[in-house]
Amino acid sequence: LVLLLIIPRVHMTSANALMLWTLLGLLTVVDLGRGHSRYIRYWHHEAKYPENNILKFLANPPGRERMTLLQNEKVHAVYGTPKGSSLVRRPMDAFVIDAVTRPRFGGGQNFTNDIQRQIAANLYDGLFQYQNAEQLRQLMQILKMLTSEKGQENADLIKVFQDMPCGRAIWASRNDPLLAQYFIQKYSQRQEQLETSEIMRQFAGIYNVEWTQHQVPYHGVPMLDIVMEPRPMKADHAFRTNFAPVVPQDQVKEAVRLTLRKWELTATRFLLCLGGNASANRKVRENFGVLGYTNALNRFLDPSRRRFHTTKTFGLKAITNAPPGRSPDPYAPVTYKVEENTDGVGMVVLAEFEGALPRAKLFADWRQSVTDPEALKILASPGFNPHREVILAEKGLPEPGMPAQTDQIGPVEYVANRAKYVELKTPPTKMHTVLLLNDRHNPDWQVTVDGKPARLLRANFLMRGVHLEPSKEGHTVVFRYLPSTTPLMVSSAAGLIGLIFGVVGLCRCKED
Repeated sequence: LVLLLIIPRVHMTSANALMLWTLLGLLTVVDLGRGHSRYIRYWHHEAKYPENNILKFLANPPGRERMTLLQNEKVHAVYGTPKGSSLVRRPMDAFVIDAVTRPRFGGGQNFTNDIQRQIAANLYDGLFQYQNAEQLRQLMQILKMLTSEKGQENADLIKVFQDMPCGRAIWASRNDPLLAQYFIQKYSQRQEQLETSEIMRQFAGIYNVEWTQHQVPYHGVPMLDIVMEPRPMKADHAFRTNFAPVVPQDQVKEAVRLTLRKWELTATRFLLCLGGNASANRKVRENFGVLGYTNALNRFLDPSRRRFHTTKTFGLKAITNAPPGRSPDPYAPVTYKVEENTDGVGMVVLAEFEGALPRAKLFADWRQSVTDPEALKILASPGFNPHREVILAEKGLPEPGMPAQTDQIGPVEYVANRAKYVELKTPPTKMHTVLLLNDRHNPDWQVTVDGKPARLLRANFLMRGVHLEPSKEGHTVVFRYLPSTTPLMVSSAAGLIGLIFGVVGLCRCKED
């Protein structure tokens, strides 16, 4: 404030102006530095980006397929209720975990009359009204208080307990040993289910913040998950909704099939999902006879083809930015270090989906001049095989000469894979082919084949492609991102015009 009062009252000279500008600059730095000091958190580089063998494995070699978090994939189903229908978005990981750990109604109890069976049904249904483990623990705490001598005489506490879900049924069964045993059994199973779901949500929180925004870009891992997209493009929205439709509750399997098809088309080979705690792994062994969460994935997501298998398992260790030998501050930020498990029973599983397309693949069979609505319909169709045929929006290409030879063509080799430059080497072929690159299509991408410009194709509705002639040595295909310079030229011209007006105005001011 003092400086702002002084400036109008000082006769400006070169020395005065330099000194005042210096003081204002120092004031700004000191004031903002003091004001923001409480919000700034400093990280040691090694602590912010700890050793992560999982992401290193996914980043090498170049061209490796994408990864995603199973928790981020949703099944959109409409469930009927007495009050009407409701839309439920269930994470796919929760769908599998609930199927594995959900308590069954029966438990080997031999109830002798209808009253016992009705109370058992009320106990079972009431436990599912608790949506997290903490709520369920509160139920048990109040029950323990009621079993004490003081609690039995507390009428208000009894009323509170009876108003809780399944509280009235528990109170009615308190003198029946068979029902008490049944309640304890189902309570423990429901508690394990909810605790497993909490572990899953905790890892999803870590992944969606620490991994997707920091560690995944740092390691250069391709992923399907989107960090921020305030205004999605219409084509992207159409593609996603095509493979994540809202379905009736009896068509959940169809929604799962479409999700697997999306992973195929987007080259999403690796899934991070909950490996489970000891309870989840035990349930998998009880239900399917073998240990491993991917057996549950195969059972509930891909029962006919069973294309999931475990690649690695790991756990997470919380670390802070505190220097070695010093305890962290109370509110110090936390990141997580990966600790790989060699015994295969880590908390988190890196599962591999063998049905995913490669990031780059040659096809001997294709359909051309396919409209967008028709392409989306074909890509989602159960009869379409994305590993043998590619769908093209353009026309004017030769018809496939040997369409059955797609499976006999060798793999495409990645020479370079950078953000704006992709170089590929194709194997020798005796027929016309189409190279599919499972990366987002954009007209600003330019493609050359053996150094000569080629036509960029839009393949599988959203991906890039290029037509290739037969070749005994194969082709070198290069994709370069070269956006139009028109917006830059317009901005530069506007800035230049503004600069000219400023110079003219300054000269006229000096003349006056």
